[in-house]
Amino acid sequence: LDGGVNPELELGRFLTETAAFAHSPPIAGALEYRGEAGDVATVAILQGFVRNEADAWTHALDNVHRFFDRVMTTRRDCLPVSNEFPARDLVASCDEPTSQLALEFCNAYLDSAALLGQRTAEMHLALSGAAGNPQFDPEPFTEHYQRSLYQAMRGTARKSLQLLRSRLRDLPEDMVADAKLLLSSEEPLLGRFRAIVGRKFGGARIRCHGDYHLGQVLFTGKDFAIIDFEGEPTRRVSERQIKRSPLRDVAGMLRSFDYASQSVLFNHFFGVAQQDDVPNLQCWAAFWTNWVSSRFLSAYLRTAAGALFLPTNREELRTLLEVFLLEKSTCELAYELSYRPTWVKIPIAGMLRILGVEK
Repeated sequence: LDGGVNPELELGRFLTETAAFAHSPPIAGALEYRGEAGDVATVAILQGFVRNEADAWTHALDNVHRFFDRVMTTRRDCLPVSNEFPARDLVASCDEPTSQLALEFCNAYLDSAALLGQRTAEMHLALSGAAGNPQFDPEPFTEHYQRSLYQAMRGTARKSLQLLRSRLRDLPEDMVADAKLLLSSEEPLLGRFRAIVGRKFGGARIRCHGDYHLGQVLFTGKDFAIIDFEGEPTRRVSERQIKRSPLRDVAGMLRSFDYASQSVLFNHFFGVAQQDDVPNLQCWAAFWTNWVSSRFLSAYLRTAAGALFLPTNREELRTLLEVFLLEKSTCELAYELSYRPTWVKIPIAGMLRILGVEK
């Protein structure tokens, strides 16, 4: 329990009353506790009801299932060739036309991912448009902030890898080799975070969603509504109110796409596929994730073009996105080790891919 105004109420009021953002539930009222010293704590919030079909996580899983059904039916023994994948550089892939194979197999979900990217950018534009409100006014990146971010990222990564090292004997046999490969890559991983210091970054820090993934979005059947602005509930309210780069939200959603494809692969198709099919299916899962991520990011950058919170330099954008993806993956690693050990392979694979480590 923590005192203070919950970010769900704080951001919800701003989006409803100041920004008039149409793609999140409107705040209708709140119940607050006021102590004798004048301190305030949020007790309850009343929001407008959003009629929906499911959350975006369920919507994505349904589409991944259909994707793998198409693969198993028509391309079971045939892999996509390299030029049918988007560029390995995710930022560069945004400039590429979608391959015909992706249009055929990823189908309408490419449009869903693009729409979600657009709505995400619109959310950030709304949150950055506060003139004269110190709680929401954008702030520049500073050398001090970059240094503190670097130290926090390194600290989180070290703790996660130490936890992995201590749990190595308890991991399923098929995960041990990749886990050891990641542990042997600790110094290169920590070195990637160093890119955040020693240089000036463009863009600005703003109030963000703070815990952004597919489970924090509702699918209405035609559109998306963004929910749950309270941030990571394990962190103190004061920490959740810190202004950050909105690319942290973007990284969270990109990792969520990877989780969607991998969870369907592990929990359903590995059980019905022959052992020889597994490497092929892993390649197809990467195909879905890469194209969906590319279309999401392309729509996001197109909608947010010219926004003061984004660096104008593509290299700076690429660097920030990469370190936030790595940061998110290290947090996922600690979570899965603590609560879902059989899912540890997902963040490990993601980190190895970002680091460019060949198995």
